[in-house]
Amino acid sequence: MDSISVLSGALNADIQQLNLIGQNLSNVNTTAYKRQAFASVVDKTFNTDLLATPVRSQTVLEQGALTYTGNNFHVALDGSSFLAVRHNNSLSFTRKGELAVDGNGLLTLISGQKVQGQSGDIQLQPGGFTISEQGEVIQDGRVIDQFAQYQLTEQPLPIGSGLYQDVQAVQERDLSMVRQGFLEASNVNHLQEMVRLVETVRHYEASSQVLQGYNAILEEAVTNLAQF
Repeated sequence: MDSISVLSGALNADIQQLNLIGQNLSNVNTTAYKRQAFASVVDKTFNTDLLATPVRSQTVLEQGALTYTGNNFHVALDGSSFLAVRHNNSLSFTRKGELAVDGNGLLTLISGQKVQGQSGDIQLQPGGFTISEQGEVIQDGRVIDQFAQYQLTEQPLPIGSGLYQDVQAVQERDLSMVRQGFLEASNVNHLQEMVRLVETVRHYEASSQVLQGYNAILEEAVTNLAQF
């Protein structure tokens, strides 16, 4: 691969990296948001970190801090599993535990997706409810259902609104602890993202300067050839 193509690829990768950093920073206060990052490799031909190029984006699934809200319609998972939700007969997964009850008495996310229990949709009766640390939904002292929890692969597909798809997701037996009255915060560290922002901008500027140098050399070569 020629030098100019490599440098152009590095500049394009920096632009993608900056877009991801911007996305992360804009979601620093979004409930249960998972940071997006790039896996990167270094071009061994040139043997320089200047040409380290992100090759794919990935979702960082590490847990965010759990914040107490005192709202019984808020739940957070203390562990690595995900809740299952259904929308239009499609199963998705989330850590975003802002709950509601729809007009049919079904437990949902506030965005409308139906939370799944061991028996499917969770049907509630009028009145309050509690949720045990094992994810059991309890009304009038009786267990109505229990949250279905799934373990996702390392790279689930983000589909927006804190939802993920993963055809290889496995239903968990070792359940995460469910904390009613808590929400999980974003796992974005804004200070770390700002450091990445500065590093990426500097990398972009350095690559750009090298590319400008190559262009100047080529222009001089073309001018010299034209004189013959």
